[in-house]
This record gives sequence, C-alpha cells and structure tokens, in this order.
Amino acid sequence: QIIIPGNQYKAAEALLAEGHYEEAAAKFEALGSYRDSETAKTYLNGILLLTWGENRELDNPDTKELLKQIAEKNAKETVPETTNPHDATVAAPAPAETEQVKASEIVLPEFTSEELFALECFRGAQAIFEGLGDYRDSAAMLLAAREAAQGMEADLAQRIEDTRTAAYAQAEELVRCRSYARAAMAFYSLGDYQDARQRSMEIWNTVAQRATISAGFCHTVGLKADGSVVAVGSNDDGQCEVSDWRDIVAISAGYYHTVGLKADGSVVAVRSNDDGQCEVSDWRDIVAISAGYYHTVGLKADGSVVAVGSNYYGQCDVSDWRDIVAISAGGLYTVGLKADGTVVAVGDNAYGRCNVSNWTDIVAISAGGNHTVGLKTDGTVVAVGDNDYGQCDVSNWTDIVAISAGFLHTVGLKSDGTVVAVGSNKYGQRNVSDWTDIKLPG
Repeated sequence: QIIIPGNQYKAAEALLAEGHYEEAAAKFEALGSYRDSETAKTYLNGILLLTWGENRELDNPDTKELLKQIAEKNAKETVPETTNPHDATVAAPAPAETEQVKASEIVLPEFTSEELFALECFRGAQAIFEGLGDYRDSAAMLLAAREAAQGMEADLAQRIEDTRTAAYAQAEELVRCRSYARAAMAFYSLGDYQDARQRSMEIWNTVAQRATISAGFCHTVGLKADGSVVAVGSNDDGQCEVSDWRDIVAISAGYYHTVGLKADGSVVAVRSNDDGQCEVSDWRDIVAISAGYYHTVGLKADGSVVAVGSNYYGQCDVSDWRDIVAISAGGLYTVGLKADGTVVAVGDNAYGRCNVSNWTDIVAISAGGNHTVGLKTDGTVVAVGDNDYGQCDVSNWTDIVAISAGFLHTVGLKSDGTVVAVGSNKYGQRNVSDWTDIKLPG
C-alpha cells in the first residue's frame, strides 16, 4: 500500500480540527520530518497535556511517559529567569510555596494526587508552548496553561488562608473559654499568620506569671511585680543568689537550685549544678519551667519539652514529647500534660507515681516527692503514688480549680476560694481549713 504524505498530512489536520488529538498526534508522528509534522506533534503534546490535566486522566498510560520526556528535555536546557517562578517549573509537582506549619491542631490543605497530576500537566504544557513561540495558536495555549496552573495554586493558597483564619478564630474562642495553654499552642502553630506568634507569647507569659512563689527543699523563692526575684532559706549551694535577676515571669525552686523564666523565653538558673541541672543558658522559646530534685524541665512554645540534669532514672527522657501544655518535675521523675487531656510521665516509678497513662480529661498536674496529682475538667481530682500518709485520698474532692502536690501532702483550691488538704500534717502543713478568699487562677 502506497502512503501519500500529502494525504496523511491532510488527514492529520482534519483530526486535529475535529478534536481527535491523540489520533492526530499519531499521524503526525508517522509523517516524521514531512513539512511541520514534528512541530505539530509537539504542539499536540501540549494540547494533550492540557486536556489530560483538565480531565484528571491519571490512568492514561501515555501521560507519565510524556511528562518524563518533557522533564528530561528541560533539565538539559538553561531555564531563563521569569517573573513567575512557576513558568519554568515542569518536573517537580508540589504544593504552592506557602509556609507549612507543623502542628497537631492545624492540618493545612494540600494538593490531592489528582490535583498534583493536573498541575504537572499544566506546567508541562506551559513548557511546550513556550518553546513553540508563535506556532499556530501556541501563545493562546501558553496563556491557558499558565492560567490553569496559577488558578490551582491560587485556589490552594485560598484554602490554606481559610484554614488559618478558622484556626485563629478557634484560638480566640479558647481564650474566651479560659483554656489559655491550649490557646497559646494554637496561636503558636499558626506561625507568622497575622499576630499569632505575639499572641502566643503574651498568653504563655500570662500563664507563667501565676507561678509567683515556689518552695524548694530548704529555701523559698518569690517573684515580684517588677520582674525581680527574692529568696530566703538555706543558701549553702547559692540557690538564693537571685538578687540580680530581672524580667522574670515565672520561678521554680528545686532541691538545691532555683530556675527563672524570662519574658523573652530564655531561662536562668542558680546554683547547685553537680548534675548539670542549671545548664539552661541556651534554652529559647520556653514558656514554662519546673525544677525537680536534681533536674530541670522546660516547656517550649511549640509544645515540645527540654530537660537537663540527672537522668539516672530517665527523668529527662522527654525529647519525644509533643503537644504538651504543662509540665511538672517531681523528685526523680517528670510529668507532662498533653493538649488532649491525657498525661505522660518518665523517670523513677517507685510507688507507681508514673502510672498516669489511663488519665483523661486532665487540665492540671502536679508532681510531688512520691505521688502525682491531676485535676479533671469536672473539678474532681485523681492521684497515684505513695499514699502512706493519705496524700492520695482525693477521690471525694469536688469543685477544685487548682492543685499542688507536696512531699507528703496534697493541697487543693476550691472554686469558692477555700482550700482543702490531705496527707501528713506533722508540721501543720494541712492547717488550711480556715483559709478564705484565696486568689483563683486566671
């Protein structure tokens, strides 16, 4: 059978005019170098990519091979600078270049596999039509491909913006509901969106400022309204040498050391450092601190936790903690409250003081010497650990708004400003029944 190129060319042109692009492309390819057949085949590749992208034809067997050929061709050529960075992008399908925030509270929209496929098709078509110059209607096709790609990117950017706007509103609602720690984490997870980072630090500082007094083993520390700190008691190890501290928003007294949180998120510490418990000078973005016997724990604004000092019992193994909103360093262990109201603990589990994995709906925690206490959303209290002195007998407590675990006793603040206590009373530490008008948190 004799094939007449002129007739085949006309047939290919007719198929192109009728929209049978794949058949037309095959005929132009068969014609080889006859007239502009090779250029026409390339032009049709661009048309096909536009069509495949618009129809999301993921299962088309020719698509991946064609996109691979285009990517390889462009990799060998010098890509000129353009005002639109996506004009020259072909090979790597990726979401729009919008900051991705890593946070459990916010899941930002991303391109689906179908959308990524379409975007790659549009960018591939762009590259083809750019190379064809004024051939046929390549200029119009280039504009169509570019607008299709940019439209997808703009749509994703808008979805991300809508998600962040909704998340910001949810964070504001958490503030209104007085869930300050969760609100601070929600704002922090928004990154540079509006004033989210500033709001996060402001809220964290407000929360931290509640820790205005702290009792160590043989010393007591107080935070003054002007951000300076005072201390009394044993100073054998220099734990009371805090007179030069400034801009402090929270304090915590350990066994023989004292830790202070500064307004800028950095941390200072004095003085016993035998186990490295004062090596906090490089800490940044800290929003809460807690000093144990021989270790120090810091909560970061992103919900992660850092720790220094003795790790003999694993009390500093907190590097994998995430979504934490509160911390408490016990004697030889560490407890963390998660944003979902569950609790984690590491360290020495003597007396079962770390058996908190089944706790839920917790809003506050406190680690004592050998026992751990948790405040639930309904105002009741749970406790685990040493109960030799009844320090865990809190099951009948109600209407509690704040808790604190001592070495051998536990104290709870009720919503009416009165205080309850259980445990050892050897030194009168439970004599709080006549206390009234105690300031409530918040």
